[in-house]
Amino acid sequence: MSRLLYPSHKLLSTPQKALVFATSAVRALCDPTRADSVGVVGEVTAGPFLGQMHRYMLQDEDGARILAEKPRISTALPQLNLDELKKVHVGTLGHAYYQFMASHGYSSDDRPVVRFVDNAEHAYIWQRYREVHDFWHVLLGQPPTVLGELTVKWTEWVQTKFPIGLFSGIGSALVLLSPEKRRFLTSEVIPWVVENVPVFQKNMLCIPYESMLTMPLTQIRDMYNIHPAPVHPSEVGA
Repeated sequence: MSRLLYPSHKLLSTPQKALVFATSAVRALCDPTRADSVGVVGEVTAGPFLGQMHRYMLQDEDGARILAEKPRISTALPQLNLDELKKVHVGTLGHAYYQFMASHGYSSDDRPVVRFVDNAEHAYIWQRYREVHDFWHVLLGQPPTVLGELTVKWTEWVQTKFPIGLFSGIGSALVLLSPEKRRFLTSEVIPWVVENVPVFQKNMLCIPYESMLTMPLTQIRDMYNIHPAPVHPSEVGA
């Protein structure tokens, strides 16, 4: 391989990639809140699992369409502009997404671009994985707290098998959670994930969120058998 495969691609030799991984992994272990370091570890370790996800998506009607059209979750799309989503009926996926993003000052444009995945199709899947993360929070009813993020990460790992989900799920739980919330994670959240996530009717990377913004959130959850995960009492409404 001697050429860049997509605009943000960083072509690295195997030793260079190993160094990037080692440096980022140490930083992420020391500070699991370092999204930049965690993101690099995710890209570097996802290779074979991205191939599996690519094959899976091609076998799913919506997943294959997403791969063919390669939509981006961006405010450049009129239907994903928060000012427009604010006008969508209360109770829809679009309005719930608007509430989540606006109340926490988030923007879909803040997600970093993929750099270290050496396959253009796989790089798009990883970009999609990053960009739909906030929709996963909405579908699972999770606040953007450490515990809420861990709930989403454990769900992501079961759905995608991307190692970063497990890496983040364990590392952040050990470093960032209080003993009480760690007990809640192990006694309530993880059992919920084990019981419920395998019976989702759709892999969440194959959901065409952009075309479902005006649909009732409860209808989408029922359609895919995806229901809210447990939330710690201190974080309800966070």
